[in-house]
Amino acid sequence: MYSSPQITITREQEYHNNKHQTVSSAGIVGSILLLIVMLIWMISGGIAFIMSIVCFFYDSSINDKVIGLLLAILVGPFYWLYYIYNSTYCNKN
Repeated sequence: MYSSPQITITREQEYHNNKHQTVSSAGIVGSILLLIVMLIWMISGGIAFIMSIVCFFYDSSINDKVIGLLLAILVGPFYWLYYIYNSTYCNKN
């Protein structure tokens, strides 16, 4: 009668298996965090672009409007710093 061979795992093999699982878990968490950051970046950048277009209908200089649009296109969410700290940009009539 044929008997199947016994498979034994040494402590060293078990350690390497557990280490590999830990690394892959950290990779998954890092990937999820990166995905969340990218989604926030894209959403806030998209809203910044829309707001820069809306600001063309508000009272401010044409230079401020063009700079706002370029910032929204090129640096996305950092547009909001320009929006907050430039007191002459996007004023109501």
